[in-house]
Amino acid sequence: MSTASEEYITDTEWFKYTCGVYEEEFRKEKSLHIQENGNSAFNTPMYSIINTETTSVISSGSFELISISNLKFQTSKKTLSITPCVFEILIREDLASRSQVDVCYLQADPQYNNAVFQVASNFNAVEAVNEASPPDLKNFTTEYIYDHTQGPSASLGAPASAIFRVHFPFYDPTTNDRTWGQTKEKQLEMLGDLDHLFHVENGYPHLSLPLDITTFDDGKIKVGVQTDAEVAFVWEVRKMRVVPKNKRNLIDQVFCAGINVRQGGGALNWPVIEQYPILMCSILKADYEGTYLTAIRNQRKTIVLTLIGNGVFGNPIQQVCDAIVQTHLKYGVKNNGKVQRVVLPVFKVGGDDVVKCLVPMLEAHGIKYVIKRFRGNTLVTE
Repeated sequence: MSTASEEYITDTEWFKYTCGVYEEEFRKEKSLHIQENGNSAFNTPMYSIINTETTSVISSGSFELISISNLKFQTSKKTLSITPCVFEILIREDLASRSQVDVCYLQADPQYNNAVFQVASNFNAVEAVNEASPPDLKNFTTEYIYDHTQGPSASLGAPASAIFRVHFPFYDPTTNDRTWGQTKEKQLEMLGDLDHLFHVENGYPHLSLPLDITTFDDGKIKVGVQTDAEVAFVWEVRKMRVVPKNKRNLIDQVFCAGINVRQGGGALNWPVIEQYPILMCSILKADYEGTYLTAIRNQRKTIVLTLIGNGVFGNPIQQVCDAIVQTHLKYGVKNNGKVQRVVLPVFKVGGDDVVKCLVPMLEAHGIKYVIKRFRGNTLVTE
């Protein structure tokens, strides 16, 4: 619950609060805003974003684009466990309980410090609202505030990490700073090793017939892993609550995406998916396996999931729930490493479609679960 002493900024100012300048100016001087902080436990470089006006820094942590096959290799000796995870479903029964299921609030909640958050993103790990929006638009990152879905909400909570994925994913201090960020021509590619099947435009895949899927290898699908991202904001209505520096969580974020089969040009993908449903199912499976495997590799205790592809992208809830359950059977029951808790917040009020689909699947496989329902921002049943 907020108090009068808390610091707020308008949400349009979040980029300037983080960096000291607006994004358009930032693009001209980005070399002044990056600080190296040594390497992570996985030998990946750690960074912070510098506010040149105040000299304050916010950690972006480290970022990797990593394949499912590679994650399985890295966790091959870390998965054994004899204690199954607790699977929790969080439901809000009214609008007043948004903070109980909104990822931006959860990321800042002390109980989720060092948790792994799955983020519904695009296949370039940034939050373009459509395939016509390249990451080098002058205010690309700033304008995340105009997309009120859970992917941008998660990204905005960890602002330095959001800025890093747009402006610094190819950072090399020996090269010109104009080569460090994502552009229309050069982007992060989660499906880059499968480009014979997927033509990806600004993070949105386009499928066309005929397709030869005989060489399709779902182990080549990648996820974006941001380790030790600093949670600095909670995005409320038209404003950001600034989390005090000494109370900020460090979290891991796993950036995943589903195939768009509904929004905009994504509807053209549906006839292909109808003929080759394995493509949608395999990507969803990789999204959830990548999230669980990241938590196991990073030796985290808590995973917070999301319903990948089930919103505006139109992935059927049955397929999303099946991917969750099959992944949990693999990595949440016996081979879960140090993971003790898996949480699925359902953003839609009531969450009836999710409960009706997911709960019978969990029960059919003997997976223990608990449903927590909130009304008036208070837990009313468990």
